[in-house]
Amino acid sequence: MKKMMFILFIVTMLVSSVKVKAESSEITNLLEQFYDLNNGELPFAMTEEELRCVDGVLYGRDILLLYPKTLTHSCFEIPNDIGYIWDFAFTDNESLKKVVIPDSCKILGAFAFWACTNLAEVKFGANSELLIVDDFCFSECYALRQIQLPDSVYLIGEAAFSYTSLHQFTFPEKIVFIGDRTFWWTPLTELTFHAESYPQYIGSEYFSMGDDEAEYRIILPFDADIEHYFGNPEYVMQKKNVTIIFCEDPSYASKIQIHFLNT
Repeated sequence: MKKMMFILFIVTMLVSSVKVKAESSEITNLLEQFYDLNNGELPFAMTEEELRCVDGVLYGRDILLLYPKTLTHSCFEIPNDIGYIWDFAFTDNESLKKVVIPDSCKILGAFAFWACTNLAEVKFGANSELLIVDDFCFSECYALRQIQLPDSVYLIGEAAFSYTSLHQFTFPEKIVFIGDRTFWWTPLTELTFHAESYPQYIGSEYFSMGDDEAEYRIILPFDADIEHYFGNPEYVMQKKNVTIIFCEDPSYASKIQIHFLNT
């Protein structure tokens, strides 16, 4: 009986050892394929023992570190315990069309979804705790036509939505920081600020109005100081194809726009 128990123990240890070795090998392959390890250091402040690989995706602690561009899933649901999408995590993946961000995620890192050219849908939970959409996060996501960030987001980084196909955008209620060139080279024609929001910093050229053929509609809080939202309000107001709407409740904006444009 003791001999049998000992054999079972040895077999269990061997199986466990093989599994760890296989996973370690998969992690090593990912690191060597996608990162420059010539200096002997990982590109994140973790040891290899803290890393894990699940279905070809690399994680470390509560961070999604790498979703390789070689993965061919059209939809990916990020696990519920993830709090941070690392910089460049999904970069250059051309297969991904939809991604589901868990409520637990607080930060979308710089260039996180950069050049995911077919990404058309980004879904957030009703109780999302997202705080930051970092620089160039969704830049060059050419298929992205709409997105509604959770109201918890307070920072949108530089060029976060540049070179997308967004036509409308509503800033989150708690927005504080809007980076430079947020919507650079994006066909955005309607922009809404939440009635309760008052961003402390609004970057230069965050919203382009260069197309003289387009009709632009900008919805601001009722008592907004237009100079705060546009560095050169005279330039904005003089453009005949721009309608500025002051509104206490953005939900009424479309009705007001129709009335305003028909007068």
